[in-house]
Amino acid sequence: VANGTKVNWSVSASGYTTRTGNWTISGGNKTENIALSVSGGGGIINYFNPNDPDINPEKYMNVEGVMVSGNGSLGWSGYIACSPGETYYAYYNKDGTYTKYPKSMVTFFNSSKQRISGINDIDYLVPEGAAYFRAPFSITRRYNDFMFLKSPDVPTEFIPYNAG
Repeated sequence: VANGTKVNWSVSASGYTTRTGNWTISGGNKTENIALSVSGGGGIINYFNPNDPDINPEKYMNVEGVMVSGNGSLGWSGYIACSPGETYYAYYNKDGTYTKYPKSMVTFFNSSKQRISGINDIDYLVPEGAAYFRAPFSITRRYNDFMFLKSPDVPTEFIPYNAG
């Protein structure tokens, strides 16, 4: 590549935000391998599957393990695979801006999908022995803007479900 040549680049991968830019070659004619690191906003996965067959649109489980009515506004997610020590965050679109979902009752299950514990919190820290969690969500937000992410950074746009 000749000195002064402008080289355009674009990087995209499933689950990542596409990044583009350009470099101007300087220091003579060169051929080099270039490593590119893409960061900031890429690689974030939404673990909430709005079409999960295990979704319960009418009830959810409280922290004591009792199923309660969602009164037509709350449902219960399907089983979301997780690992001990991970933290999940729920987000939704409130008046055009994404925000953390209010404190809610999250239930954790072992690998046999038997309940092991529950919490009532904003951030969902996965306890030892947990392999899945389920959490309440707004029925009206089910398809268009509800997300479970591992990122504490509030998203600026909707991230569709992606099994990873």
